Amino acid sequence: MDLTGLDDPPLPPFAESVVELADGRDLTFAQYGDPDGEAVVWCHGTPGARHQIPPDAPAHAERSGIRIIVPDRPGVGGSSTDHNRTLLSWADDVEQLLDDVGVERFAVAGLSGGGPHVLAIAHEFPDRASAGALLGGMVPLSGPDAPPSTPDIVPLAMEVAHRLRFPLGSLMSLLLRPITPEIGEKVFPFALKVLPENDRAILGSVGFQSMFIDDLWQGSRDRFRAQSHDVSAFGTNWGFSPRGITVPIKLWHGTEDKLVPLSHAEHLVSLIPRAEIEAFDGEGHFAGYARSPDVLDWLMANHLPIDDEASV
Repeated sequence: MDLTGLDDPPLPPFAESVVELADGRDLTFAQYGDPDGEAVVWCHGTPGARHQIPPDAPAHAERSGIRIIVPDRPGVGGSSTDHNRTLLSWADDVEQLLDDVGVERFAVAGLSGGGPHVLAIAHEFPDRASAGALLGGMVPLSGPDAPPSTPDIVPLAMEVAHRLRFPLGSLMSLLLRPITPEIGEKVFPFALKVLPENDRAILGSVGFQSMFIDDLWQGSRDRFRAQSHDVSAFGTNWGFSPRGITVPIKLWHGTEDKLVPLSHAEHLVSLIPRAEIEAFDGEGHFAGYARSPDVLDWLMANHLPIDDEASV
């Protein structure tokens, strides 16, 4: 795998803005690439925020006429907290954001914990979302759509995490409050040692480290309680079934992913009518993340006008 595109920090966003939602909450977001390009909504992972974008994605988007929009989820970065948020309420937030910036047709992509948010958007807006991409994306962990191999303890653990999301989030915020970018740069090499070997080259790249430390500090350091709400949202009932998604969905997944097993991704593909998977032998959780130009190109290849898509 060629990692040269990850050697440099990502180009900065061409705009960082805030939109006021109908209920009075603020939603902050960053935009990368071509301001006049076709829109791709990028759903950051968990933890993550609006700067968590593959280092080579902005430059490729700029060259390819793509406008990448990366919103902070509630409680992350400058976005207001929504203690009762769900995957479906997030889809509604994104719709309001896109209406505000004048985007009608869009594609959507997401890393890891952003995957369920991609699917919620694709499910809710089949008339606007042209295609979705999941990069090591999560699957339902409870209910009838969970993989049959899911241990019985997992749904119970997710329910406990949901009920304890407020104190757990506060504790996580307290523990991370002292972290600064300087400390993060010293801690990151040690953190790499506990990750699978096949992910180390990606996460150890200069571009990824620069992006991740800045994103974690700027977007999540003081608001880390929002990440416990992320786990609550995708760890319990999603509020919809992936079986009802009608737009094209593609999963990029490493065969050695230790966070989300390949079998989970294969199960998700079996649920979604127009889904496919590309598996990368011997690679881990960030296999798709390291191939963002390919991901963006696939999304644009499926970014058909509504009238044309109806005839496919």
